[in-house]
Amino acid sequence: MGILLLALPPNATHLYQPLDVAVFKPFKSAVTKALESKLLDTADMVLSTTDSIQIACAAYQSTIMECPNNVTSVFASTGLFPALFPNMVKRLKLYTDGGAKGKIGKEGWLKRKQEEIRLEARSEILILPPATEKMIKNARVTVDIGGVLVGNDDLSRKHREATIDIHVLLNDDDDSAEWEFEDSDMEDEIESLLGSEAGGEEETPASESDATVVIPPVHRKLTGNEYIDGLIRESGLHIIRDKEVQSAYADRGELGLFSLFFTRGFRDSLQNWTNTMLKEKGKVEATLFEIDAYIGLEIAMSIIPLTEIKELWSQKLFLGQQDFTKTMARNRFESIRARFQIHAPDSVPVERREQDPLWHSRRVLAQIQKKFTAIAVPVGAISLDEITVRTKARSGAKTFMPSKPDKYGVRFYGVVGWESLYTYSVWDNGSGNRTRTVPVDRYVDVFPSLRTAIFRTLGRNDISVKRKDASALWIAMCGHLSKTFPALSSRRLLVCDNFYTRHNLATTLLAFTDGEMKMLGTVRISLQVKWIGPALDAAKARMDEAPRGSWELVAALDVPTDWGKSHKRAQKKLPPHLKTEGDDPEAIQLCHDLAPLRRWTGEQVLHRQTFQVPATVVAYNLFMNGVDRVDQLRSTNPIRRKEKRLSMSILTWAIDLALINAFALFQKVAGPGAARVTLREFKRRVAEKLTAVQRTRLDKANRKQPAPKEPLNLVLGADNSLHAITPNSRQHSTGKLTCYLCSLRGFSKKALFGCTGCHRGFHVPCFTAFHFRDALTSSSLSVRSAFDALCAATSGDAAAQTRLKKNKTITYLDQLELL
Repeated sequence: MGILLLALPPNATHLYQPLDVAVFKPFKSAVTKALESKLLDTADMVLSTTDSIQIACAAYQSTIMECPNNVTSVFASTGLFPALFPNMVKRLKLYTDGGAKGKIGKEGWLKRKQEEIRLEARSEILILPPATEKMIKNARVTVDIGGVLVGNDDLSRKHREATIDIHVLLNDDDDSAEWEFEDSDMEDEIESLLGSEAGGEEETPASESDATVVIPPVHRKLTGNEYIDGLIRESGLHIIRDKEVQSAYADRGELGLFSLFFTRGFRDSLQNWTNTMLKEKGKVEATLFEIDAYIGLEIAMSIIPLTEIKELWSQKLFLGQQDFTKTMARNRFESIRARFQIHAPDSVPVERREQDPLWHSRRVLAQIQKKFTAIAVPVGAISLDEITVRTKARSGAKTFMPSKPDKYGVRFYGVVGWESLYTYSVWDNGSGNRTRTVPVDRYVDVFPSLRTAIFRTLGRNDISVKRKDASALWIAMCGHLSKTFPALSSRRLLVCDNFYTRHNLATTLLAFTDGEMKMLGTVRISLQVKWIGPALDAAKARMDEAPRGSWELVAALDVPTDWGKSHKRAQKKLPPHLKTEGDDPEAIQLCHDLAPLRRWTGEQVLHRQTFQVPATVVAYNLFMNGVDRVDQLRSTNPIRRKEKRLSMSILTWAIDLALINAFALFQKVAGPGAARVTLREFKRRVAEKLTAVQRTRLDKANRKQPAPKEPLNLVLGADNSLHAITPNSRQHSTGKLTCYLCSLRGFSKKALFGCTGCHRGFHVPCFTAFHFRDALTSSSLSVRSAFDALCAATSGDAAAQTRLKKNKTITYLDQLELL
């Protein structure tokens, strides 16, 4: 093949660099682009050996074999081939001094030996000891209140007594809540003590449509507990691609923020896949503007409380939407909807379809999963819970849960920021998935940067979570936040319910995030380790008998495997006076002090009873509802119709999440004006901009409006002639009558016109020949045969007979209208 083997000397970086840049850099770039394109088109994270070899060979052919000048010039410049020693020396010198001319490093003022510099510093520089700062004693502040002098200590005590009475509610007025706050009568005085932290803007009455507005951190009321208030202040949203988000909003407004997740390139792919199916069915292919308009109409359906698609285009009173009619015809919308594709047709093998019930949605799921994690990341308190896509489709991914509002659906795990309601990560629970990979493996296939860290953590001897467990997936999803953006305060709080909370999950998550993320939530005693199970059972029994508001603290233990018997013996021999009570001052300190809560006990009428409970209980009640609030935003008017295809249900669910995340970005970048914009209004603006071009195009096509229909006799006056030809009416029949002249000639042909004088059907030429034969002079056989038929009819020897009574199919002159 003409290949020469050349042995390169060791430590020859100056020779390797130009070869790598000029020869292998294009090859690597071509392989990277081909791999990315292949994975996106097939929605498969596993690449076969055949495809790998094919991609490598194609890249090698296009970048190296077809560009031999690059290889020749690089080998010649380095002096390798042909082998020239002067060229090698020249290349080595260029690598050493970087191309700079002159004597480098030989000037007299340069010092290379540290000992000479130290001696010179000791002999030439006088070093003085650090200057002492004079301590200034703080002046004591005294305040005269009611004739009594009050100092700093008294003021601090008064401030603590005032702030302890701040009782904060969540955004909920439901009195049946398990734990909730009640507004105090001294709220205005407390806010004046706290200053701007408790809010400083004048409140305006909120309308019914403002219920979906996410309150910024500055408007969150504080509780007076340092632990909870710190989490409230830290919670928010950090935008990773700040310049990209700012530019998108400045250029295209709300649509630009939505396009960060559903990009123009992805919508182009949707158009190509959909047009493939439309073409196969013999339908007109959809334009780019029609695809955008279709997505915009799907979004608009979520803000209009109509359940049937046909009702949106209805002409009945109190039904229908003119904007839908002005954007797209109903039959065109339903034609696109029936053949809308979110994956490349025939791109997934049959074996893959049988193993993965969500094979059709992997492409759109990968799109939103990557974009959600790349654009922004929540900080502070976050929630982990299930998100359900309602469906009744026959799919292995569907599960039945009678306790959920949507009993049948596909379950996804979601990680949501509490303050911003930004959905950072979503992943399916793997129901019905029969591929040979575990959930955490599929997650790190999409996010390869987590692979080494998560598997290194799961491989530790002190970690009990296994790679096949669902807990491994939850750890990867939650720890991904710390990997993307470490918290500035070095702490994050994960809040979840008793389905997820367990001691081994918390310890593994703490190890995976290097001590940054901690877990808070209710627990199931059956899910805890056996060492604290008896203590939990005993504490639960005591709490059942204790008055309301009582509590105890039970510490979890990380016990070595060979420590069981000795631990039990030591606990039995421990004297009672050395056993710590569950509610002693040390327990209160470990629970971040106490915080007040009010609750109905059955005896109060106007005010609830106040309980001092651990701050962690208040924090759980406050921060747990992140995922539930996202579900509430979706369930207000979700984009969901009577859809049989699961892929379309997942598409509309993904659009919902993208809109909620875009709304979170909008509140971050829009400034003070964002407080007046609700999620409903944000959706309307996005839908308006998506459908704007299509509405304009359709309006231009329909700009020539037909003239109003008026009777002809009102426009031109009545026609007194006996015979006139008019189009037949279709009100009582199909509008077709047998032509009278044709029937005389022995033919049975239908005509769409009729004579108002003789009440018979006629073709236009036949009408002329029958009633105006004197004006016709022709020697053609057809005309002569028509004249013969007329003569026979006049003499009483007609070939056929038709009725002479008034015909409802004939349009008479007083009924004739202009079109």
